[in-house]
Amino acid sequence: MPSPATHTWFWFFGAVCIVGIFLAAAGVLRRRMSVIDRSSRFLAGVGLLIALIGLGGTLGVAVAAPGSTVDTLSAMVGHGPQPFTAPAPSPTPGEQKLAVTGVDFKFEPNTLTVSAGRPTVVTFDNRGTQPHTFTIEGGPKFELQADPGGSRSGTLPALKPGTYQFICSIPGHAQLGMTGTLTVR
Repeated sequence: MPSPATHTWFWFFGAVCIVGIFLAAAGVLRRRMSVIDRSSRFLAGVGLLIALIGLGGTLGVAVAAPGSTVDTLSAMVGHGPQPFTAPAPSPTPGEQKLAVTGVDFKFEPNTLTVSAGRPTVVTFDNRGTQPHTFTIEGGPKFELQADPGGSRSGTLPALKPGTYQFICSIPGHAQLGMTGTLTVR
């Protein structure tokens, strides 16, 4: 998995390449629409140069990253190998199971129900592009954190009947809608 800095530089140069392509296309379109002057050729030339710089920078970052260039490029565009996640521990008698998925910026499902007085094994899968947490508020301290593409499991102790809120505790994520409700009956 490439580092966050490598990922940032890759997409920066990718954006530069795209801007260059648009500038070059604008210059070519100006000439096609009979707006022939020096600025059309200049715009097309500068756009082509910027696109080549962006493409070279993008490929340079991918080549300089550790590991295979093809694997790095695949990981950058979201097709890289999925990280290994250990299977959830086998349940003990009386345990319940919950599976929650975090995506940018919501939980699926965002309403959960469990029985009171029994521990619950919670599996949190992060299918988003940023780290996320599954944090219970108003009850016992319980938090699972997973990196993008990762998964975490933990046992939530038996809860008393009531309604609890769960959030992503990373600053700003709950405010963007990453919240949900856990009902204990």
